[in-house]
This record gives sequence, C-alpha cells and structure tokens, in this order.
Amino acid sequence: MAKLSRAGNVYINRNMIGAIVGVQPFGGRGLSGTGPKAGGPNYLSRLVVEKATPDEEKIQLLPRQELALSGDENAQNQAIQFMETAECAQQKWRLTDLNTRVSHVRQLLAKIAHVEIVEGLADDLNLTLAVARDQLINIEKRMKKPQELPGPTGESNVIYLENRGNIMCFANDNVSFHFWVMSVVTALATGNTVISVVSDLFYDEALAFRDKFISTGADVGILQVARLNHLETMLAHPALSGVVVDSSCDRKHYISEKLAQRSGAILPVITSEYYDNLIQRLLTEKTISIDTTASGGNTSLMTLIEEDE
Repeated sequence: MAKLSRAGNVYINRNMIGAIVGVQPFGGRGLSGTGPKAGGPNYLSRLVVEKATPDEEKIQLLPRQELALSGDENAQNQAIQFMETAECAQQKWRLTDLNTRVSHVRQLLAKIAHVEIVEGLADDLNLTLAVARDQLINIEKRMKKPQELPGPTGESNVIYLENRGNIMCFANDNVSFHFWVMSVVTALATGNTVISVVSDLFYDEALAFRDKFISTGADVGILQVARLNHLETMLAHPALSGVVVDSSCDRKHYISEKLAQRSGAILPVITSEYYDNLIQRLLTEKTISIDTTASGGNTSLMTLIEEDE
C-alpha cells in the first residue's frame, strides 16, 4: 500500500511527528513544492541556478497573439482524449519494474537509429543516441536502490524515487532536437507517460518515435504525439503532472503562466541544462518512516523487565 500511495511522506506504525532534517525530509509533492524534499539528500541541487534567466527584453518582444496556442472544439476534445489515455496507461507503467522500462527505451533508441531525420534537424543523430544511452545507465544507477536515511534505533527511514505521472514534453521550432530526444527518453525511463506536444518541424519525427516505441511492445498510451493547438487544453487538464521545455524556448513563460493559473497541486516547468538534473526533476521523492519495534524489528525495545532484588 505504501508503494501505491501518492503521498510524499508515509508513516507506518507510528505517529506523524513532522519533518526532521536528514531523517524525515518534507515536501516536493502536491501543494508542498515541485522539487526534492526539504532537508533531504537531493535538496541542495534545487538551490543552484544552472543558467542565467533569458533576456526579459526579448520575451517582451514576442507578439501576444503568437502565445495563444488554443485550438477549436475538435482540438480540445482530442487533447482531453490524449490526457485520459495517458492517465490510464500510467497506472500500469509506473508500476512496471525499472529493467523492463529501460529495456523498452533501449529498443526504441536502437530502432530510431534507422529512421531518416530531416536534414538540419539533428546535427548528429549518433551523438544524440549515444548521450541518451548514457542517460539510461544513469537512470538505472539512480533508481536501482532506495536510499536509507539515518535515524534512531527502532526506526526505519527510506527515501524512494518515483515517477511524477503524465509529463508533457514540449518542442516548437526553438527547441533543439537533441533536448527533445533527451526529455522524452528520460521521462519514459523514469516511469512517466509522455505526451509530446510538437510543432510541424518535429511532427513526423515524433510520430516515428511513437511508432517505434509501440513496436517494442509498449502500451499505446505511454508515448503520444500532439500538435500545438492541443497545448492550452492540456495545460489545464487535471491529469497533467509537469512540463519539460528547453530553457531557450520562447513558450516557456507562456507555459509557466498557464500552470500557475491552475488550482490544486503545484506543477513544475522542468528546464535543465544538465541531464543528471533532468533525471531528478522528472522524479518525486517519497519517504517511508516505519516504527520497526512495532513490526518485530527490535522487540526488546518494547518490553522493560524489572528484576527482583
């Protein structure tokens, strides 16, 4: 049951006594934030700026009408169907074991090596695929084993890394092909379902990715491809769990504004210049604290025997 729970902190056979730095880190899910848990081993990375903020002057020069990426009623219905399909698929995908997930993505990369890429879209497909394969190795290392945290005798505190849910990987003409591939590969391997919203520049290649991924035996809802006119409806859908977008993309601020207008859980806009940080940003943390004395871990702590003098 603890594994199925989407809570950030789970207490078993014990009271909820609040967060203890380094032992029971807090936050990072729902209304408690979008990054690693406060007081946890991965928290420091979220206090570091990877790259300078884009020039505000350039952002202001973007015509407002270009940011209105809403579609007609038919496009809105299609967008809702994409999200509902992803939500259904992710219930099983998130519980699929790590080795199986990574195997599907490795097969995808092998198949993509034989797909024709539009000239100029990918400067070096072989390099992109090589970096993606290294990313899978890093994901395996990161997620293979949960991390035990220090704590008092008679108590177990373990931090687990889990998928976020349904992730949008956005790519318009300002997003590099390399970053788009890395975002899709990382999101899938970490257990997220992916809806890739792409411009016409990426659309045929995105469909090829989807078809090759399905040919590995994966569920059709795990990786889907949508167009720009589906964007606004998807950003408002309750099944969305976060958006990955290149930091140089001119739509990043529009996406941030739309996510900020939502009610309910805080959703992250994930931009990362370093792919090891991209792994962390596509995962959430769950701390499970167990009173092991109550489960037989150290029964001597439960009994006090007074000896007759």
